[in-house]
Amino acid sequence: MTTKLKLPAILLAHDLRSGKVLYWHKFGWLDELQSPIIADNDAIVAQLVETIKIENAKNIVVDASIEEITIDENNQIIFRHFRERIKQSGPTIRYGVANV
Repeated sequence: MTTKLKLPAILLAHDLRSGKVLYWHKFGWLDELQSPIIADNDAIVAQLVETIKIENAKNIVVDASIEEITIDENNQIIFRHFRERIKQSGPTIRYGVANV
């Protein structure tokens, strides 16, 4: 990684076919943010970097990245960066509906 992450962090990507945001869990990619693998040390970050290489080669996901998070008092994951918070909330417009 070129910059030092502020841990904790998680791995996310976009499903190549649907465009959905996916999160890396111990059993693979899921579109739910419940119980993803949380990197809280450099060893786990290194594993996630290797996971990105492997998963990108499969051509199932795109734009895989390790993103900084915080965990609030209710044990909910909150992304540190605004862009990922928008991804977490879902599309800002309805698909297939003309914007007038």
